[in-house]
Amino acid sequence: MTAQPPQTIIPPPKYVSSPSAWRSKLVMRAWAILCCIIIAGVGGSIAALDGVEGDFMLFLGPSIAVPFIWSVAEAICIWKRPGNRGIHPGAVVGVDLIIWLGLGFVHLVMLATGLWFRPERLIEGYYYHNGVYRGYHDRDDFDKEELAKIDELSDKIQGRGRATLTFLAFLALTHFVLFVVACCETHKRNRMPKMVYVVQQPMYAPEGNGQQQYPLAQYPQQQYYAPQQQYYAPQQPIPMQSAVASPVSGANPVVQAPTGPARYA
Repeated sequence: MTAQPPQTIIPPPKYVSSPSAWRSKLVMRAWAILCCIIIAGVGGSIAALDGVEGDFMLFLGPSIAVPFIWSVAEAICIWKRPGNRGIHPGAVVGVDLIIWLGLGFVHLVMLATGLWFRPERLIEGYYYHNGVYRGYHDRDDFDKEELAKIDELSDKIQGRGRATLTFLAFLALTHFVLFVVACCETHKRNRMPKMVYVVQQPMYAPEGNGQQQYPLAQYPQQQYYAPQQQYYAPQQPIPMQSAVASPVSGANPVVQAPTGPARYA
């Protein structure tokens, strides 16, 4: 019995998105990257205005840095990995969930600061704190010249602030859609059949007379030997010994044994 060659175990194919699915994800990642760039540019232009407090950038900066880095990493994986497979769907579910929830929180905070309805609250000196009272000034507290400057600056802040909040909402919505897509892919991935490795016990050949047991894969091969013909030289005939009569009369003759080894005629 010959030993069988080892067989290569081929694992089941991994889940691969369809061409339309991975192209859609790539487009949404590119759109998310573009939104981050626009938000950073417009928000930075607001903070760069003279007389504007840039404290809101403490919330806005990290909220666009994390989605930007994550979207770039996911887009590279989709574009370069075999089968256009991105990062593991389970990781995408967790990260995109945190991102769109965080963006929603930042959006509410920026709305609360008045970036959409009360942009004058971002102007320096409009908020007061005298140790006892704190709050925002009324318009009656300023003269006409100061009110003109405040109104001009408020218009610039309001236009750019609304653009920032709009693209911030688009960014949160994009990551929410990517979160839903990742949940669907994770569900499909978990339903795929999994590969189970079973260790097969070695099978032994039946034990013969005085033979050692070998596994079937290691059982020694049986070899065939042709029967050898043996040649025997012809033997010389051995003469029979004659009987010698006993000197005693009437006795049976005694056969003298040869000196060499016994032979048969």
